[in-house]
Amino acid sequence: MKLLKRLLLSIVVLLALSIAAVCLWMMRPYPVQQDAIDQALRSDEAVQVSRGEYLVFTPANVAVDRGFIFYPGGKTDPTSFAPLLRALAEAGLRVVAVPMPLNTAFLDVDSATRAIAAFPDINHWFLAGHSLGGVAAAMYAQTNANRLDGLILWAAYPAADISSPGLDVLSIYAHDDLNTTLGDISKHQDWLPENTVYVEIEGNHWQFGHFSDSQNQQPQKISREQQQSQILSATLAFIGQ
Repeated sequence: MKLLKRLLLSIVVLLALSIAAVCLWMMRPYPVQQDAIDQALRSDEAVQVSRGEYLVFTPANVAVDRGFIFYPGGKTDPTSFAPLLRALAEAGLRVVAVPMPLNTAFLDVDSATRAIAAFPDINHWFLAGHSLGGVAAAMYAQTNANRLDGLILWAAYPAADISSPGLDVLSIYAHDDLNTTLGDISKHQDWLPENTVYVEIEGNHWQFGHFSDSQNQQPQKISREQQQSQILSATLAFIGQ
């Protein structure tokens, strides 16, 4: 009996240590291109940037009616996407990037509801996410489609069927992405609405954001700037800016 108790205690301790190790690993975001991010986080006459509960990019001196909520991927701080998110704001959107507990969007899937409530002047909302952040965004859209004008998946696919009518979806995926592959996108098409807009771009998983070159070990046939220009164009075309 004592041996069994010791064995169970050892298993519990081992499990607790494993969970703690995973949490510590997730808390440390992937390395980024810090200079470009710092520049994107500066307010100027075009975009006002604020950092509090959310990272917010607001077009300056312009009436804004459309909002863009962003869920970052796993082990990713939302500032990793600051240059691209700022470009969306420059096009006339209020962009609200949501920091996630332990850099894990699955731990706060419903955060978009609070973000929508925090900006009552916005009447039209689009929810987007990259990688695992896109999976979490799709989970939110599954039960909150009435709150959204559209769902935008960057290198992501749903974890469950969200093909019910009434949800407009854009899926942008990269040809040389080794994390979210062309096969992954094809395999999950039945879980998205029939009218989903699919846009295949050149590039890879890590150039959706400004991750460091040391993190990006995938084929780089075009520059980060060229890839993000494609992402920006497809996203704005879907939103209708």
